[in-house]
Amino acid sequence: MSGFRPLPLKMHDGRPLPHTFHETEGKGLLVVLPGLHYGPDGPVLYLLAKEMQAAGWDTLGLSYGFQAAMSFPWTDHAAGTLAECRAALAEAASQRPYDRKAVVGKSLGTVLLVQLCLQGDIAESTAVAHLTPPIGSPAFDTGFVETRQPAYLAIGSRDSYYDEDAVRSLAGKRQVWLRVLPGADHGLDVAGDLQATLGVVGQVVKDVAEFFLTGRVAALG
Repeated sequence: MSGFRPLPLKMHDGRPLPHTFHETEGKGLLVVLPGLHYGPDGPVLYLLAKEMQAAGWDTLGLSYGFQAAMSFPWTDHAAGTLAECRAALAEAASQRPYDRKAVVGKSLGTVLLVQLCLQGDIAESTAVAHLTPPIGSPAFDTGFVETRQPAYLAIGSRDSYYDEDAVRSLAGKRQVWLRVLPGADHGLDVAGDLQATLGVVGQVVKDVAEFFLTGRVAALG
């Protein structure tokens, strides 16, 4: 049967960690690491999860303990947040013998994703997607080029972290499926243009679902 089921995930202080675990056919497992102000129910992450569920994948959408506790800045809780993600990945993976796994990070989630890849919590065969990463920040750039997981990266041309030369340089240092989204900002919105925003959201969802299901993005390669 398909549906939601809670997992025994805990915050660093022992309280339950907010999450949504949705079981389908177990053809694969998708884990969603959200952004600081872009949760797992943000349009791109929500719709991506729905696409993967339709393909028979189980999905785990996380929130972070510091968000639930309204305890900011997040940097004061970096180690605890990483530990929460590590435990969540392990718990989700233990639910079934998944043949395929994938992880998507949005903004802050990409920083955590890089660290989880480097520390061996995510296997090198696992496909990962970095949405609107903080390019130009050592917290992302240095680790990203050292990761070995198959990777997709999407960023808008009006994102505050977007710099054409920096993006191309970073993408040139390791194999990555790169999508630059014209007019999109850090929230993947196109200011004042709902139709264009919906187009951006749809493009990223299509790209990432294809990448996770087939290992490539035909339009980019």
